[in-house]
Amino acid sequence: MLKRLIRFFWKNINRYKFRHCCSSLGSNLWAVNQINVENRGGILNIGNDCCFLSNCALNPLCFRTYTSIVVNEGAILHIGNKVGLSGTTIWAHEKIYIGDRTTIGAGAMIFDSDCHSLNHMDRWTAKDMENKKNAPIVIGEDCLIGAHAIILKGVCIGDRSIVAAGSVVVKDVPSDCIVAGNPAKVIRKMK
Repeated sequence: MLKRLIRFFWKNINRYKFRHCCSSLGSNLWAVNQINVENRGGILNIGNDCCFLSNCALNPLCFRTYTSIVVNEGAILHIGNKVGLSGTTIWAHEKIYIGDRTTIGAGAMIFDSDCHSLNHMDRWTAKDMENKKNAPIVIGEDCLIGAHAIILKGVCIGDRSIVAAGSVVVKDVPSDCIVAGNPAKVIRKMK
């Protein structure tokens, strides 16, 4: 009974957050439990029939891991139709595109920036945010991003590809293949 009340509470809070933050919001969004959504002056587009889970809502892998979506000023985040997120962090500084029917596992992180300057002298100063490097990310259609995978700036992941759990993707991934490791490398092509 308590779980139902909590889900009902967060369903209404999430509905308000997404309506307030999205430039374009499709129908049938299913957002379960506490989800952090921030639009700091960018463009956030979410397609139809998306499912965002947070904090062990139906997925025990995201226990105490909350879904967090942040779009910085001037950035674009496009999430296609029928995309599923479980305890995922997405932080857009420039542009992130996620294709239709892509599933992103618990604890995965996607960010298109260094987030801080690589020069140690600039950190903790006003130059820190000015000197960081950004590059867009494109994730194709029908992809599977495994739990705790990290997708870094400038990466393009081809359609129907799979990123294994715990992988760190630093280079482009061709379509129809499986990548794994740190840094992620192609381990198998799919037919």
